[in-house]
Amino acid sequence: MKESMYENYDSYTGIVCFFDNQDVITYANDFFATMLGYTKFEIVGLKITDLIVPDEKASFFDMVYLDNVSHNITVKFYHKTGAFRFFSIRIYNLESQKQILGHLIKRKYSGFDFESIKDLLVDDQLLQKIESDNLEDFIKHDSIQLKLVLDSLPIDVWIKDKYYRYIFMNNSLRAHTGIKADEYYLKTDFDLYEKDIANEFVTSDQSAVDAKRKIYFTFESKTSKLVQWTEVAKIPLFNKHSKHLGLIGCAIDVSEQKKVEVQLADEKRRLEKIVENIHGLVVEVNQDGTIIYQAGPMIKDNNMINKNIYNHFSEKEKRPELVEKIKLAFSGVDTSLITTIHGVKFELKFKQVISNLDQITVIGFGNKIDE
Repeated sequence: MKESMYENYDSYTGIVCFFDNQDVITYANDFFATMLGYTKFEIVGLKITDLIVPDEKASFFDMVYLDNVSHNITVKFYHKTGAFRFFSIRIYNLESQKQILGHLIKRKYSGFDFESIKDLLVDDQLLQKIESDNLEDFIKHDSIQLKLVLDSLPIDVWIKDKYYRYIFMNNSLRAHTGIKADEYYLKTDFDLYEKDIANEFVTSDQSAVDAKRKIYFTFESKTSKLVQWTEVAKIPLFNKHSKHLGLIGCAIDVSEQKKVEVQLADEKRRLEKIVENIHGLVVEVNQDGTIIYQAGPMIKDNNMINKNIYNHFSEKEKRPELVEKIKLAFSGVDTSLITTIHGVKFELKFKQVISNLDQITVIGFGNKIDE
């Protein structure tokens, strides 16, 4: 297929990918490529099968070669860094290519929600310097210096050995979990937490170890034994011979920030509901005249996001008085007028809005006038 034939997919909100009969990717939209850590141009030429986690390939091949498009399947695709993301996809066999359509899904756990947000390589210098085959050779359980440093940190810190057993928990983590200083040593997550949560803790540990990379993710706890929201980092440790030694983890409590985010999201939904049910229109304009928001039934078929309202109503709609009212509103004066837009008579009002960051915009409200 020629590049121009893919243009309609560039703005698709889900994932789109085409691959040929040799499983080589011939096109992927920006969203799919970005979700896997590539650009559109980097991902073209790769084999789609090389991007799929091995235990997912069987169901993928069944859909491709048995021509089964009656349902969606969930597939894990490798991120460029070695981690993976979950997608729900459907595959269509075309004349000379195969097409994937689908969307990113956030994996749901019974204990918490886990979503990788970025992955970074483990420090190569660290890999080169560790001589030991045993993590406890240089991280002693009874090290006073280690305890003094890590116990003073206002974040949760823990260290596990190569068998995923805890060999250190700092004061902050023990305070958040209620685990006593003499209760965790050489215990696994299954010894300390509920089964479902322990299973997902070990799963994320293994993801870091398999990828040999730091992983960062947002963690939402569904149990009172843990902090509700944390930003977690897990760093797998290897010696100079690439032998796995263990893992260091840390977590920062972000519960208050998340509560604010949830409140803002709820407020946004309420406002959107109000806007959806008004009978006219709402627009927000920045200082250069660009429309940055629009809503309302009267403009649902006239998308003007990112268009310049001054140019539009000066040159196309020929409504200089409307432009004057908007500019006057930017000076802090509430303005209004009655005018006709696209053949519909409106009463419009404009009001200046100043954000917490001192950014000035103008909100315009309009209601249709029935004659």
